[in-house]
This record gives sequence, structure tokens and C-alpha cells, in this order.
Amino acid sequence: MWLLDPIDGTTNYVHGLPHFSISLAISINKEICYGAIYAPAYKELFYSTRGKGAWLKDLNGKKSRIEENIPIVTDVLSKTHGVRRHGSAALDLAFVSAGRVEGYWELYIDWWGIAAGLLLVEEAGGKYFIINSKSNKNKRNFSKLTLATLATNGQNDIHQYMEKLLRIKLAK
Repeated sequence: MWLLDPIDGTTNYVHGLPHFSISLAISINKEICYGAIYAPAYKELFYSTRGKGAWLKDLNGKKSRIEENIPIVTDVLSKTHGVRRHGSAALDLAFVSAGRVEGYWELYIDWWGIAAGLLLVEEAGGKYFIINSKSNKNKRNFSKLTLATLATNGQNDIHQYMEKLLRIKLAK
């Protein structure tokens, strides 16, 4: 199955902000095997093949649910250096894989915006988890929004804290 988001970060794109991307992943038997995220404004291509690592090629030559995120942001802000929301799930995940940010979470997101980025995170040594619904945890269903998506750079303390926090907040 091909999972394509032709403009991830559409609002940023429409408003002339450079943080948007094109995200493409290929799933074989419900396993994400190939992923690529291209950030045209930055001229960067992030790509990965399962079992082969994650890569960044520098081509320069060298729906918001704010009210549901507020309690999570509040808890995270009290324990971190800050929260950044750029507006492109795919590119945010690429930044986690490149070590530019420690983690990423999003509530209610389509798979085409995250599939390639999740593979990048995993192949770069990071971790992720998906909750598809309150009763169907961690099962991949590419036709439904995820209830929650979390990806981190692999530091256990950050990942465990964020996973626990999301599970508590979503159980309410």
C-alpha cells in the first residue's frame, strides 16, 4: 500500500511558511518498509528502508485539536526545554530521526502523514508507539486516524514519560 501526503503542513504552505513536506511510504503486509519525506523549502530529503537505516540528503549542496493537547503540553512544558509545533507531522518526525528534536506527539492524525516518518525514526534508533483507538491499541489500521502517535529519539526516560502521560490523558 502506498501512503502519500502530497502537502503535509498545508496551512503552513498556504501561508508561505517553509515548514511543509511531501511524505511517501510503502507498506507491505501492514509493515512500513520504505519511507521518504522531502522538505522543498529546506531542500532536504529524509529517506529510509526497513533494516537499512535512516538517511538525510541535503540538496542545498552541503486539523488542530488544541483543547485536547493543552493538558499534555502543560505537563510536558513543566519537564522539558519547551514544545515546538511546526505544522508538518512528516517533517517533525524527520527532525526527530535527525536528532533535531527529542520527541513528537500528535492526536488524531492520518497514516499518510506519519508512515514515512515513523520508519525514519525507527531506523535512526528512535522509538514510536501508536494508539488507534481506546480498545485497539498499537494495531495498524491505515484507513483510520490514529488516536495518538508518539515518536522519540530513543532516550528511554523521555519515551516512557511521554507514553505514560499520553495513556493517562487519553484514558480520561
